[in-house]
Amino acid sequence: MSDRLSIVIVAAITALLTLPFLLSPYVIAQDLPAHIETAAQIVDILRGDDVIAATYRLHALPWPNSLPTFAIAAWLPLVGGLAAAKLVTVIFVIAWPPSLALLFLRLCRSPWLALLAVPTCFDLSFSYGFVHFVVGKPLWALAFVTVIDLVTAPTRRGAVAVVTAFVVLFHCHLLLFASAVPLAIIVALVMGTSLRTRAVAVVAIVVGALPGLWWIARKPVVSGTFMFPKLMDRFADLW
Repeated sequence: MSDRLSIVIVAAITALLTLPFLLSPYVIAQDLPAHIETAAQIVDILRGDDVIAATYRLHALPWPNSLPTFAIAAWLPLVGGLAAAKLVTVIFVIAWPPSLALLFLRLCRSPWLALLAVPTCFDLSFSYGFVHFVVGKPLWALAFVTVIDLVTAPTRRGAVAVVTAFVVLFHCHLLLFASAVPLAIIVALVMGTSLRTRAVAVVAIVVGALPGLWWIARKPVVSGTFMFPKLMDRFADLW
């Protein structure tokens, strides 16, 4: 009960800090209007608007960096674009420290350590309005929680949770997904209680990663852009 209470308190503290964002008519989130516009276009396409449908179309799944925009689109007809975007953003901003608190508990550490991460709720991804990254952050942490649960107490439900976590994470943010898959495999191999539990967890992670791996294998690129530059070129740029 004390662990649950600590997670609730961490969430409550974060929620209080989001009040200026919720109450401000002009929010500091650079790309947020663009996400609202995309969500509005999705709503128009689904409603059968001929003018919008003549110009825009929805990508076929799997579609990375799409789920948060669809979440905004779901709320947009009910509360308006800005309120819908604020709602989706705030839910996952608040979820970030509690998700880390859960992860700390799985690692046998104090959940209060998650309070150290509260300032990272309002990092550059937040101020730039990168809604997909903001939404993906807590889901990234929860993906590791599901993996740890599976390797310590393997169940069919746990395997389904791992698969679901990685499918959802891919559709939220591609880079968070790409970092989570290899790290989760390492976690499974290190924390697994037996060879069988390790194998089950790795298979579940790979199955959950299949939509993302298939999408990456197709390498969809827009004419004139480079989505997958050569590795050595990246190292050179980094240097």
